[in-house]
Amino acid sequence: MSVNLKTNGVAIIGAGLGGTALALALHRQSIPYRIFEARSGNSDVLSSGVTLTPNGCRVLDELGILSRLQEKSYICEYAVTKDADDKTVRKTRIASDDLDAHPCYRLYRLTLLKEMKAAR
Repeated sequence: MSVNLKTNGVAIIGAGLGGTALALALHRQSIPYRIFEARSGNSDVLSSGVTLTPNGCRVLDELGILSRLQEKSYICEYAVTKDADDKTVRKTRIASDDLDAHPCYRLYRLTLLKEMKAAR
């Protein structure tokens, strides 16, 4: 049995980062979708930070979102692990050495989610 997505649309379960990214990708392809989310619409609270890796930035760039995030985030080149005395235990380079690659960005999850929702 064949399903025509442009006729039937897509059900997306969850309006988190993944569900919202999928909605943006479907919107760009003119495929109708409906998002089902258990949380109330006003449940946004200050959330944790997220790191956008070069591959994640590439995807967000293809979705037309990355330029909206650059002023609301900062570039990070290293991940640092510290002990209980705040001494650096490990410092790992996470940025790409490829000058053409996207950098790693750090920002609040809620900021990313709001910008993704505003882009639809």
